[in-house]
This record gives sequence, structure tokens and C-alpha cells, in this order.
Amino acid sequence: MHVNSSSFRAVGEVRGIHGNSEAGIQFIYLSGGGKDPLADLIAELARLQALINQLKAARRDAESESFRKQLESGKLLAAMWRKRLRSLEGLAPAESSETDQLAGSQAREGSRL
Repeated sequence: MHVNSSSFRAVGEVRGIHGNSEAGIQFIYLSGGGKDPLADLIAELARLQALINQLKAARRDAESESFRKQLESGKLLAAMWRKRLRSLEGLAPAESSETDQLAGSQAREGSRL
């Protein structure tokens, strides 16, 4: 392995696979002076994993905030349409039963002529 400017040999055995991106490795053999660079490498990988987790969490938070805003926008739009439709209710034609009665009486008057 090459870590920074150090070079050493390591023999590891995979002890378990966790998810798609995690593995448990037991190092069986390290050449002389390999322990400290390997510990540094593992610490750096842990810091990178923590950073990735923070970025994922921030992205989830941003997506949930965006989704909340979209829902609120949708509610606002729905309220505007309700208000518009209520204002148009007075302009709507009379109910069908009244319309049918009016049409029927006009037809009877027309047949009398």
C-alpha cells in the first residue's frame, strides 16, 4: 500500500460486507512501520465517510424543505382557484331542474303558436 509518502505491505481478510459500500477487514499482517500509516488511512477514510454523511443529510434537508415549499405553493394555488371558482358561482347557469322547467315551458308556448 502507498499512503502519502509511506509504503508498506498489508495482508487483510474481509470479515463482513455491510450494505453496498462497507466492508469489515481484519489486517493479519503488516510490514514494519505499517501500523501508523494504516491508522492514518483509516482515520482519513472515517473523516471522508462522516463528510459524505453530512452532505447526504444536508441534501435530504434541502429536498424536504423544497418539497414543503412546493406543497405550500400548491395549497396557495388551490386556495386561489377556490376563490376564483366561488366568484364565478354567481355567473353559473341555474340548476338543471330549473333550466329543464324553463325549456319545457318555452317548448309548450312554441307549440301553441
